Amino acid sequence: MNESTFFSNDCFAEVTVEIDPDRGGRISYEASDWPAQYADSGHCNALPCGSQVEVVGRVGITLLVKPL
Repeated sequence: MNESTFFSNDCFAEVTVEIDPDRGGRISYEASDWPAQYADSGHCNALPCGSQVEVVGRVGITLLVKPL
């Protein structure tokens, strides 16, 4: 099982494929495309393409994000 790793510095990205609370999505981060999901399960709205997010950690290769 993959453990969560959380980042201590401010990291920001742009949503490239809508992030659905149940299925995740994709973001552009440091000039690469990454799978992404909400950092916590308290969100019920999808984040549309073009939204700015804060990258707060990762699980495996999936980045954990919070909406700005």
